[in-house]
Amino acid sequence: MRNDYIAESVLPDVFRSEFPLHAKPDLIENLPLAIYACDVQGRILWFNKQAAALWGRVPTIGSDDDRFCGSHKFYLNGRQISPAIAPMARVLRTGDAIHGLEGKLERPDGSMISVMVHIEPVEGENGVIGGAISCFHDITRRIQAEDAVKRQEQRLVATFDHAGIGLAEVNADGKLRRVNGCLADLLGYPASELLDRSIFDPFLAESANIDEQEFRRQVRGEIDHYTVEKRIVRRDGTKLWIAVTSESVKDVDGRFLYAVRVQHDVTARKEAEIALLRHVEEQSALYEFTDGLQRAATLDDVYQLALSVIGRALRCDRSAVLLFNETGELNFVASRRLSPAYQSAVAGHSPWPLQSTNPEPIAIEDIEGADLPKPLKDAMRSEGIGALAFIPIISQDRLLGKFMTYYDLPHAFSQSQIRLAQTVARQLGSRCGAGSQRNCA
Repeated sequence: MRNDYIAESVLPDVFRSEFPLHAKPDLIENLPLAIYACDVQGRILWFNKQAAALWGRVPTIGSDDDRFCGSHKFYLNGRQISPAIAPMARVLRTGDAIHGLEGKLERPDGSMISVMVHIEPVEGENGVIGGAISCFHDITRRIQAEDAVKRQEQRLVATFDHAGIGLAEVNADGKLRRVNGCLADLLGYPASELLDRSIFDPFLAESANIDEQEFRRQVRGEIDHYTVEKRIVRRDGTKLWIAVTSESVKDVDGRFLYAVRVQHDVTARKEAEIALLRHVEEQSALYEFTDGLQRAATLDDVYQLALSVIGRALRCDRSAVLLFNETGELNFVASRRLSPAYQSAVAGHSPWPLQSTNPEPIAIEDIEGADLPKPLKDAMRSEGIGALAFIPIISQDRLLGKFMTYYDLPHAFSQSQIRLAQTVARQLGSRCGAGSQRNCA
């Protein structure tokens, strides 16, 4: 089959001897590379279809108007090169081959493609240059990917250290390889002490499971970016809420190189959201309690309703109701998740005398630092209690008993939590009346 893009009549003897066309048309035509040949004056002698496709035109064989290259224009380092100093002209003039030269071709329609060029001179038997052959291929996508990475790197270099938000580069193992001053200040560490530390280090972050899961997906290439909010632990032990956006930086083949993580303090917003959510939950729980009291048929119904509401609104791990009986003994009348052994050990204990008329709630945020009788503290330790609150149950200025909330870990009690527990305790007092269980309406 004859190659329509090869004019054998214009080939000099050197090309006919080196490249016998009767044996190679199919090979040349089916090469995955663009390929063409020029005579010593730079006139195009032949080319394959791939060359015409990349040029965006079909040049005229042997024409002086298509010397050295069939493209509309050729650029090196961003500058248009005249035909007289084009790569093909240089090879024909010097006899020196060119390998791996990168440039750009402009097509007649104005579109541009990046190409890599290889040009070999062809000598005759007398050693005189008779022409040259050029192979070139489209590297536009690779160049665009490299340019994208370079632009991203340049933006980071320009803004990294002076940005008003925390920035970090994290390798595929989740270790910090670069941090800016703002992030170092946010964490309370010198930047040098943060390098090579894991972003999932429990001494730097709490509850990092979601962040770690998403980061592993990012490293595998399943996602390019994600955003997560988490609490960090500063060097001084204080905790902050931060919003993290992690963006992938990839190589030219799309493989993960590292992540750029943007982090800023959202503690004020987060605490406001949490406070609002707690307020809504507390108000909803109080409504549920008030509404449920209308349908409570027995004292036990009231107790169980109170324990359910407190558990939901205060998110406590355990709770209990204790009341004084007619003989002045304080006993458990309802409880959640408290062992019989613990109830037996602490029954009868009250932080207020029975005759108290205006007892105040008592909140112990950490039993280890509390001034409690040793037997009582030992019982709490054995039960795995870390924090607790005593809420007095009062009716007509008389102490009827106490409402207890327990936490497995140390717990900072908010005023809203104490007020809600007092509200529930007052409702219990109004239903129980006169200090006697039998008087429950």
